[in-house]
Amino acid sequence: MRIGLILLLLLTAISASALNYKIIWEEEVDQETAQKARVWLDTLVSASFRINGQYPDTLNFYLHQVNTLKDGVGWAYVKYPKKSRGVYMDVNAHVSLDTLLSNWEPPHEISHLAMPFMGKENKWISEGFATYMSRHVMLGLGIYDDETIIDFYHQSFKEVAEYYQTDETFESVVLNLVATGRYSAFYRGGAMYFYVCDYFIFERNGIRLRDVVREYQSTHKKMDTGFDMMIDSLDGLIGEPILRKTLYFFKTTSARAIINFVLTH
Repeated sequence: MRIGLILLLLLTAISASALNYKIIWEEEVDQETAQKARVWLDTLVSASFRINGQYPDTLNFYLHQVNTLKDGVGWAYVKYPKKSRGVYMDVNAHVSLDTLLSNWEPPHEISHLAMPFMGKENKWISEGFATYMSRHVMLGLGIYDDETIIDFYHQSFKEVAEYYQTDETFESVVLNLVATGRYSAFYRGGAMYFYVCDYFIFERNGIRLRDVVREYQSTHKKMDTGFDMMIDSLDGLIGEPILRKTLYFFKTTSARAIINFVLTH
C-alpha cells in the first residue's frame, strides 16, 4: 500500500468528523475492537466519499466480529430498503489496517449504495458498477493511480476474455454467465460496461465517471427511484447520453467486438 499507516491516521483525524456514517454491531464488542473498526471505516469511508461523493443518507455498517478471518472481511452484502439500508459484513477488526484496506469487498459493497436499487433484471449492471467503482475507491486510498488502475482492469478483463469470444450479444453472454455460476466473469463483464462509459466520458468531456457519480449524490440521488431515472440523470450531468448509448451498444453488439475494444483502449 502506498499510503503509510501514520498518514492514514492523520487523514482520518482530519476528515472523520465530517463523515455521515454509523456502525451498528450485531453483538457487544470491547473498546479495542470498536476503536480499530472506527479507524478502518473512517479511512475507508473518507476515500469512498472522495470518489463516489458523500451519500445524502447516513451510510450504515452492520458488523459481526469474527476473529478467525485472516483477510479481515468475510461475508458481505448490502440491503436497500430504507429501514435496513446499509452494508452488512463479517469482519475481524484485529487484523492489520493495511490488510483491511487492501480487501476489495468493502469498497464494492459501499459503491453499491452510491446508486439506487436497479432491479433484479439489471443485476449485471449493478454488480458491474460496484466492481468497477471498488477499485476507484482503492485509488482514493492510494493503492492505485490513474495509470496502474488501467493496467489492473486490462489484466482483470484478459483473465475472463475467453468467455466473450463469441458473436452472441454481450448482454446475452453476461446473463448466461451468471446463470451458469461463472461469477467472476459475470462481475467483470458488468465492469466492462462502466469501463467503456468512462472511456467515452473522458474522451469527449475530459472528466471521469467518478466525477459524475460524485456530483450525482447531491443533485439526483434522493430523487431517483430506479434504473432508467438513474441512467437519464447521469447522462444529464454528463451533457449527452453516453451511458444510454453505450448500454444499447452492449445489448446489440457481439461480445467478441466489445472485449476486443476493451482490451485495446
